[in-house]
Amino acid sequence: MLMWTLAAAAAGAFLIDRAALMTMRPPRRSPERTVADLGFPSTPIEVTVDSVTIRGDLVEPAGSDPRAPISVLVHGWTGDSSTMLHLAEPLLASGLPVVVFDVRSHGRSDRAPAVTVRHFRDDLLAVLRRVREIRPERRLAVVGHSLGGSAGILAQAKGGELAGLALIASPADLFAATAGFFSDHGLPGDLLVKLFHPSWRLRARESFRYLDPEARAREIAGSVPITIVQGDQDTRIPPSEAARLSSATGAPVVTAHGASHRDVLVHPRAHEELLRFLGSLSLAS
Repeated sequence: MLMWTLAAAAAGAFLIDRAALMTMRPPRRSPERTVADLGFPSTPIEVTVDSVTIRGDLVEPAGSDPRAPISVLVHGWTGDSSTMLHLAEPLLASGLPVVVFDVRSHGRSDRAPAVTVRHFRDDLLAVLRRVREIRPERRLAVVGHSLGGSAGILAQAKGGELAGLALIASPADLFAATAGFFSDHGLPGDLLVKLFHPSWRLRARESFRYLDPEARAREIAGSVPITIVQGDQDTRIPPSEAARLSSATGAPVVTAHGASHRDVLVHPRAHEELLRFLGSLSLAS
């Protein structure tokens, strides 16, 4: 009887782990546009992290202000570099250089066995190092959407040395956001988060205490200029998450009225705030 009980428990643990692994493998999506569609000079970027090749592009308008930081744009879960072209376009039109890239298992970058927020952070840090090699004279800012914003917070906390950080519809609590995602799809979100946590921790290879955006945001408060942009119609990452990041960092929340989670990327208020914020970083150089 004991052997059957142990076998059943092992089988159950295996099935839970397989289900959790599926949540760490984002589906591929067809790119909406490419950098070439924007019509600006670009330089391909490739870096290798954990034996996985990460691909992106440095895009530089002619005659850009040398005081302006290069903005590294980081997409969210199931997004890609083409998603961030919605933000890149108004920045480039204003003469601001940008980098767009695909986190592992997204877009043009290589597939990986699993992807967690730790991988988002490490891919971003590798891209930051590579851009500094290419343009050592330029400062770097990060503009992150959703989980990309979390990556920006964690990167700064791990020595990213950013000139600025823009958080667009970014979560303060990854577990609450994930539970909400499951619940939105009719699943028991809180239960699944508890069941899947050991598998997520195993693949992250780092305690989630050190991968907590809200806690790390408190640590970096005052070390880097921050702006927070949030759509008031976002049900995926609700405005309460932006309020928590604001409390942690002291940065006010700029509201994009009528914007949902993805709509915020094309919202005029988000573009206005990014241009204002990045312009202030140029003046501060």
